[in-house]
Amino acid sequence: MLSAVASAGALAIQLLLVLLVLYVLARWWQRQRLLRTLRMARITVDELHQAMRAERTPVVVDVRPEASRQLDTRVVPGALLIGAQGIDRTVHDIPFDRELVVYCNCPNEVSAARVAKVLMGQGYRRVRPLLGGLEAWDAAGYGIERKLHPAASSGAGRLTSSTLT
Repeated sequence: MLSAVASAGALAIQLLLVLLVLYVLARWWQRQRLLRTLRMARITVDELHQAMRAERTPVVVDVRPEASRQLDTRVVPGALLIGAQGIDRTVHDIPFDRELVVYCNCPNEVSAARVAKVLMGQGYRRVRPLLGGLEAWDAAGYGIERKLHPAASSGAGRLTSSTLT
């Protein structure tokens, strides 16, 4: 009887290990699919900089969470500050034919890619994440604005900005 219980326990452990491996593989596959989508639809910082000097500039959207923007006050000049959670409520005023560039500061632009997919599902066809996100924009030496959160500024009651060169 004791050997039967030990055998059942060993079988249960093996089954749990197989399920764990299957779970990890499924998550890896999902991540690879998302990254593959990202690779197909990025805009480089140089392309964005050039597009921003054109007659009809793209709408640039910072999709970092509010907490992240409080810690890192840098933004691409003219960017709309919309967290990934609020994108549905905010972009309805933007025409579907406008080019949208979304950026974040997470590895592989994952948040930006997710927001881009949501926007494409809503009918926007010209949506691309910024390759390298905010870090790449700043590293390229292009202009940065600082958006100060009210709690971070001395007594200011609203968001303020100052352009850095």
